[in-house]
Amino acid sequence: MGAAFLRVHVIPSRICYGSSSTTILGLKLGNFVKRTRLKTPLLETKCLNPNSLTSCSPVASAQPVNTLGAFPTFETAERLGCLPFHRYLRPETAQGHFLNFSRLLEFNNGRIPFASAQIGRSFRNEISPRAGLLRVREFTMAEIEHYVDPEDKRHEHFHDVRDVALSLLDRDIQYAGSTVPQKLTIGDAVEKGIVANETLGYFLVRIYEFLIKIGINPSRLRFRQHMANEMAHYATDCWDAEIHSSYGWIECVGCADRAAYDLSVHSAKTGQPLLVRQALKEPIVTEKETPEFNKKVIGKTFGKDSAAILKTVESLDEAGLVRLRGELAQGWGASL
Repeated sequence: MGAAFLRVHVIPSRICYGSSSTTILGLKLGNFVKRTRLKTPLLETKCLNPNSLTSCSPVASAQPVNTLGAFPTFETAERLGCLPFHRYLRPETAQGHFLNFSRLLEFNNGRIPFASAQIGRSFRNEISPRAGLLRVREFTMAEIEHYVDPEDKRHEHFHDVRDVALSLLDRDIQYAGSTVPQKLTIGDAVEKGIVANETLGYFLVRIYEFLIKIGINPSRLRFRQHMANEMAHYATDCWDAEIHSSYGWIECVGCADRAAYDLSVHSAKTGQPLLVRQALKEPIVTEKETPEFNKKVIGKTFGKDSAAILKTVESLDEAGLVRLRGELAQGWGASL
C-alpha cells in the first residue's frame, strides 16, 4: 500500500502563490519534487509526481489472471503486458434507479408520478479519511428517486404539509453573510420561490419528520440551500438537511431537483428512449405546410434534375414552403 504526504510547511510559499489552475499547480509541484529530490518522511523513498484525483474510487481491471477471477493492479497489468481498463466503484446508488427506469415505469403501468428506493454500498476516493464516520471511503446510502412531470411539479399531498415550519438557511441569507436560518412554513417558502416547487417542498418536510421521529433535536436541525457555486450541474434546486454535532453543522440528507439530466444522459449514450408517454385529455391539433410531389410529372418535366429538385424542396422550412406555394399559385413558376 502506498502513502500520501503533504508538505504544507514547504510547498505553499514556494509553489502555490499566484496560480489558481489545478493543472499548472500540479506541474509546479511535480517540478518541485523533482528538483528537490523530495522523499517520503517515513520510508525515505522517492516521491512520485502529483496526480489529479476524481471523487470516484478507481479500480484497475484487465483479463483475470487466475481461475478465481482476480484482477491485477495497474502495475501488475503493465508488467504482464495487458492493457488495464479503468473502472470506478459507484459513488452513489442513484444511477441504479435511472438504469432501471423503463422497468420501474412498467411496474407502475406507465404512469407518473412514481418513486423508487434503494439502500446499498457507495464508495468515495477520500484522500484523508477522518472525523470518525464522516469522511470514509465506504459507506451505506439510502436514496429515493421520485419522478414527476417536468411541466407540473405539484404534489397531490402538499396541502397536508404546507403549514409545517422549517428552519431554512436559503442562499440569500448566506450571501448576506449570515448563518441564522429563518423559520418559515413550507407553503410560504414555495409561494415565495425560496423552494423551487411543491414536490421538493413536500419531501423536505418528509425528511424533517423522519429525522425528528428517530430522535434528532429540532433545535439542532436546519435545511441549507446550495449556493450557485456549489450547486450540482444537473440540479435546479438543492437543500441539505444539516444536524449540529460536535463537528459543527454536518450534512446528513441531500434533497435535489435533478430535473431530467440523468435520464437524458443515459438515453443519449445508450440510444434507448427513457420517456413517459401520457394520453392528453384533449388532442393537440396543429397545421403545417408539407410538400406533396407528383413524381411522375416531375420526372417527365425535369428529367435528371428531378432528384435535386425534390431534395431542395424537402429541405425548405415552413416559411419557404409558403413562399413557394404562393409563387406557384401565380402560374409564373418558382425559383429554388
